[in-house]
Order: sequence, then C-alpha cells, then structure tokens
Amino acid sequence: MIVFGSQDPHVPAAARVEILSALYAAGLEDLELHVYAGGEHAFMRDVGARHDPVLTDLALTEAVSFFTAR
Repeated sequence: MIVFGSQDPHVPAAARVEILSALYAAGLEDLELHVYAGGEHAFMRDVGARHDPVLTDLALTEAVSFFTAR
C-alpha cells in the first residue's frame, strides 16, 4: 500500500505514476495506491502544520484493511 497526499510537492502525480509503474515492472502485483485529496507531504506525521488528522485516520483504517486481507 502506497500513500501520498495530492498536494505533496516532493512527489507530484507524474512521479507517483513512475513509482507505481516501476513496482509493476519489477513483478509486484499486490499493490494499492492511495492519493488523498488535499493531503500534503507528511500529512500523517502528527506535528506541524501539514498534519491532517482526518486523512491520517482514513489512511490508517485503509492500511489496516489492506494488511488484514493478506
């Protein structure tokens, strides 16, 4: 499971596609890409102005679901 915020200036949309494509090319198929609208870089880190508790809770819930299913 890969998590990004849509407003992450360090990993823009084209880079996210490149990362996902490289993982598929390497033979990995059990992947999920989650891009959270409005999320900034490090939106899950609970310090600083970029922290988004709503998106963090959503991402953590989805991560638990992703890993529980395996």
